[in-house]
Order: sequence, then structure tokens, then C-alpha cells
Amino acid sequence: TSLKLVTGKRFIPEEIAEIVAEEVIAVLQESGGNLSEEIIRQYTKLCANIGRQIVFGENIGIATGISLDGCLEVLRNNATEYIRSGEVTISGIY
Repeated sequence: TSLKLVTGKRFIPEEIAEIVAEEVIAVLQESGGNLSEEIIRQYTKLCANIGRQIVFGENIGIATGISLDGCLEVLRNNATEYIRSGEVTISGIY
């Protein structure tokens, strides 16, 4: 469904992104910077990149999960790395 169908109003995508970002920041502040395991579990379930080969910077790895502090967990060279920010693309999709 869409926001327009539910509310009957048109929204500017940038305004929606700002509202979502503010809510995420509020949740992080309330939780002391760590998300609950249930939130992480639900978010991980919805992530398109988990279990797939990804490219980040000049590196390639397999996205394996999301840490409690919101980092993307990536398996690379038989070790887990944690990506806190930056662009990640899914090989073969983006």
C-alpha cells in the first residue's frame, strides 16, 4: 500500500525521509545507542543484502547480519568486519 492510499494526501519523499530519520534517531537515543534484539531481528529479516555478496569501497564480502549497534556485519577473508557507514551495493543487483 502507499501513504497516499492510506491518508489521501501526497507526500514529498524528502519529508518522509526526514520524519523516518528523526524517529530512528529518537529510538537510538532512548536505547542508549543500541537497538533491541527484536528490532534487529525484524530489520535483518527485511534486509535485501543479508546472505548476499556485497561491495563496499574496494572490498567484497558476504553480508551476514546487523549488530546491536546497527552495523552491517560482513564476512570477508574469514573474519567479520563491521560497516558503520558508507555505500554498500549488492553484487548483481545495483
